[in-house]
Amino acid sequence: MNLYTLTSNYSQVLDLIDEGAEMMCLQDTLDSLTDAIEDKAENIAKIIKTIDAEATALKTEEKRLADRRKSLENRSKGLKDYLQSNLETVGLKKLKGKLFSFNIQKNQASLHIVDVDKIPINFWVVPPQVLDNASIKEALKTGLNVDGAELKVSESLRIR
Repeated sequence: MNLYTLTSNYSQVLDLIDEGAEMMCLQDTLDSLTDAIEDKAENIAKIIKTIDAEATALKTEEKRLADRRKSLENRSKGLKDYLQSNLETVGLKKLKGKLFSFNIQKNQASLHIVDVDKIPINFWVVPPQVLDNASIKEALKTGLNVDGAELKVSESLRIR
């Protein structure tokens, strides 16, 4: 999927990305291009936007496929429950067909909590301590000194 028209050199970079080339290889290829920095930046931005669009499309497709999988799993479980209910209704624990055998059997015991308030304290697990990063950041912003923490400002590229 190409959103923009790329020159052959930059199309080769996009092909390398599609083939799974390592970043070092991409950097070497880009370093070998002798275009003006403005042209190089424009073409790299086109590649970035193309990759971002493909990643977004894949994310959407992943969600669609996950929803489809869940739907199929639910239908399968529903049919299995229906079949089990019908076998129990007619009093069959075992049935042998031409292709399949059916057995209704007991599962391993599972835990069912009836009243959580009555469970003795020795069965409770204390959660591990977790830093409240938001509070630490807010304290540092207001000028408080928090040992072991500092505010760090970084830079990143924005493409518009």
